Amino acid sequence: MKNFLKQVGANLTALTLFFVLLAVAFSSSVLLNLKKNIVPVTQTHQKLVPNSILHITLEGELVEYKKNALSTGFSLAGLRYALEQAAQDEDIRGVFIELTSHFNAKGYAHLDTIRKYIKNFQKSGKPVHIYSESYTLPFVATFASADNLTLHPVGRVNLQGPYGMLFYRKKVLERLGITPFVFQSGKNKNHGEEYVKDKPSVETQKSMLDIYKFLYNDSLKKVEQAKHMPKGTIHQINIDHAFLNPKQACQYKIINSIGAKQEALEAFKASFNFQPDKKNTVNEISLTAYVKEKQQAQTQRNEEAKILVLSLEGDITDGKSSENNISSEKVVPIIKKYTEDKSYKGLVIIVNSRGGDVMACEKIQYEIIQICKAKPVVALIRNMGASAGYAIIMNAHHIVAHEQSIVGSIGTVSIGFDISKLMKKMGVHVETIKTSPNSSNVYEALNEKTKAAYQAFNKYMAQRFKNSVLKARKGKIDPKVLDEFADGRVEFGEKAKAIGLIDEIGDLDTSLEKAAELADLKPGKYTVYYHKEPIYLQNILVQQFVSAAT
Repeated sequence: MKNFLKQVGANLTALTLFFVLLAVAFSSSVLLNLKKNIVPVTQTHQKLVPNSILHITLEGELVEYKKNALSTGFSLAGLRYALEQAAQDEDIRGVFIELTSHFNAKGYAHLDTIRKYIKNFQKSGKPVHIYSESYTLPFVATFASADNLTLHPVGRVNLQGPYGMLFYRKKVLERLGITPFVFQSGKNKNHGEEYVKDKPSVETQKSMLDIYKFLYNDSLKKVEQAKHMPKGTIHQINIDHAFLNPKQACQYKIINSIGAKQEALEAFKASFNFQPDKKNTVNEISLTAYVKEKQQAQTQRNEEAKILVLSLEGDITDGKSSENNISSEKVVPIIKKYTEDKSYKGLVIIVNSRGGDVMACEKIQYEIIQICKAKPVVALIRNMGASAGYAIIMNAHHIVAHEQSIVGSIGTVSIGFDISKLMKKMGVHVETIKTSPNSSNVYEALNEKTKAAYQAFNKYMAQRFKNSVLKARKGKIDPKVLDEFADGRVEFGEKAKAIGLIDEIGDLDTSLEKAAELADLKPGKYTVYYHKEPIYLQNILVQQFVSAAT
C-alpha cells in the first residue's frame, strides 16, 4: 500500500512538473510571438552618427501616442519629438519620409498636424524628401511644401475631392419585417434617418456637401500656395483628368521626380555626399531607433512642472469596451487618479469622437468637471468633437480645435427596432404577458403613448444638453446663437470659434502652452507626460502608467 501511494505521489509530482514546464514553455512562446508579431521591431544596428538622414516610414494607424508597450500605431507624439530633435541635431542632414499604402491617417486635422511638424522642421534649413507609390489630394496637401516628392514609375496621383456614400435601409428593413423608430431633436441631427427614409433629407445632403467642399477647398488652397500655382489650377486639372500618371504629375509640377523607393533614397543620400566618385557615406536611421537613442541621452526632466496629455478617441460607451472606444468604466478611474495626483500641474485632453452613449457621457463629463476644480484643463479637438464627444470636454477651462475640426451636433437621437413582423414571417408567435399597459419590447409595435413618451424624453434630453452648453460656456456663447445652432448641425474650427463653442484655433503645442500658462508654469520649462496603460502578461508589469515624449 505504501509503495502504491509512493508511486501515485511520484506520478502526480511528475505530472504537475510536466504541466508547470508546459505552462512556462507556452508563456515564453506567447511572449516571443507577441514581441515578434505585435511589438514594432527596432532596427538595433542603426546608430546615430555624423552625416545621417532620418528615415520615417508612415504605416499603420495614426495614434496620438503609444498607449502601452504593445502599441503598433504610428505615433504623432513620436513624430513631433523626432522632428524637433532632428531640426537641431548636427548629425541629421535631412529627413526621408516614406508614405505607404497601409497608412491610416484618420482625418484631415491629423494630416494638417503632420504638415505643420514638417514645415517647422524645414525652418532649420534641412531638406525633406517624400516618396510614395501613389498620392491622393489630402497627402499632396500634407507634403506639398517638401523639397522633393517622388512617385513610383507605375504609381498615380489622384487629386479628386473627398466623397461619401450614404446607405438607406428602409425598404430592406420593410422586406425583412423590421420596423425602426427614430426620434430626433433637430432637423440636422440626422443620425438614424437611414432606417426610416428612402434617401437623404435636404439637410443631410447640404451638411455632407458643405463638409466635403470645405475639406476639398482647404486642400486645394494648401497645394496651390505651396506650389505657387494660380488659384483654381488643381480644380481645373480635376476637370481635365480623372487622375495623373507619373509623367503628367511631373508636367503639372505636382511631383518633382519619378523612381522606385531605393532610387529615391539613394538620390537623397547622394545629395549630401561630398565625394560623389566614392561609395555613399551617408548613414540612415529609422524613427524608432532615433527616438530611442535621443531619449536615452536626455534623462533630465522637470518633475516640479509636469503637464499630462490624455487621449480620448472613438465612440463613447458605458461599461467595458474595446481599446478604440472611450469607455466610461476605463476613463472615469483615470481622471479620478489625476484629480488626486498633485504632481501634475495641468491636463490636456485630446478628443476625437463623434459621440455615443448619454449615460457614459454624463459620467465622464462629471469627472472632468471635478478635475477642473483641482487644476487647469485644456481640451484639444482633433478631427471631431461632436455630440457627446463635445459634451465631455465642454467644461474645460479652454478649448482648442484645428481649422479642419468638426465641432457641434448639439442634440439627441433615440433609435430602436420593432421585429414583431419579422417574428411572424419566421413563424414565431410571441405572447407578451403584461402588468402595465404601456410597457414595450422589440417583439411588438410601439403604441402611441410610448411613442409620445420617447419623443418627450428625447426633447427633454436635447434641452438639457443645450442648457449644459450654456452653463459650461457661460459668457462665451450667445443663447440666441446657440438656439439657432443647436439643431444637430456641425461647423468647422473657425465658425465654431465664432459661435463660441471653442476658444482658439491651434494644435497640441497651443494647448500645452495654454495649460502651462493657466498653471503659472514658464513657457517651455515643463515636462510633458502622456498617459499610458499598464500591460500585464503572466502578472509581469510591462509598461509604466505614464511616460514622457512618445
